[in-house]
Amino acid sequence: MSEKSQVIVTLINTSEEDVIVYWKDDKDGNDLEYMDTLGPNTDIKVDSFIGDAFIYSIHGDSHDIIVGKGKLSYIVGPTEIVVKCSTTEGDISAHILPEWSPYGANRFLELVRIGYFHGCSLNRIVKKFLAQFGISADYDMRMKYRDMIIKDDDSRNIRAFKPGFMSFAGSGPNSRSTEMFIVMPDTPEGQLEYFGKNPWETPFGYVKELGVVDKWYSYGDMPPWGEGPDPQKIYRKDGYHYLKTEFPSMSYIEKCEIVWDSLDKDRVVEEKDEL
Repeated sequence: MSEKSQVIVTLINTSEEDVIVYWKDDKDGNDLEYMDTLGPNTDIKVDSFIGDAFIYSIHGDSHDIIVGKGKLSYIVGPTEIVVKCSTTEGDISAHILPEWSPYGANRFLELVRIGYFHGCSLNRIVKKFLAQFGISADYDMRMKYRDMIIKDDDSRNIRAFKPGFMSFAGSGPNSRSTEMFIVMPDTPEGQLEYFGKNPWETPFGYVKELGVVDKWYSYGDMPPWGEGPDPQKIYRKDGYHYLKTEFPSMSYIEKCEIVWDSLDKDRVVEEKDEL
């Protein structure tokens, strides 16, 4: 019998509760050994082997994880979370898929849970390109999280971008904090192929209501590429006064909240479009 391949895997908790993880000593799961407890929005690295099995329970149900080749990150928690955001031009529903980008999804959900996006400006709207946002209307929040960067997700998980896909923006490796974008409707194929070339651009979900996204008011790109709002000025203490004064037609997110996750047995959702 050949020796098992040793790997280091990361287990990431995308839920709002503590999750206890056990190592399965046999394939039937009858002999369990406590391994660790993951708090909300946390992760652990585990020395493991290809074929090892773990089990965790959440919302009263047990779930298995089997370590496989070519995969180093595993989700402990919901596999899909729906976030509803009301905006000045209508409501959108963001379908968050942690398997695509575990650290990116976790950061977005963390920000949703603390109300970070309440009143947030949609400050960079460029038609047939992107809609960028993520500088909170709350000065203390935006300054606290501005430098709380997260590491890049595994670039091997990068999917081909499509209109409606959501991703964090960044300025270099391991630079993601709070600013993110949605790919706009009618984005040309050449631009879609360019998205994801940078390691920090990993989609973590998608929005279906592209008609609403397309209604968000555009002042064009940010300086030096356009005459839209300057993000550095928005970060200032009077940043939202600057927006209200110089960009009065700006579109805004009014509120975001989690409305459903895939472990909620009392809800039934439509089948996702093939992505």
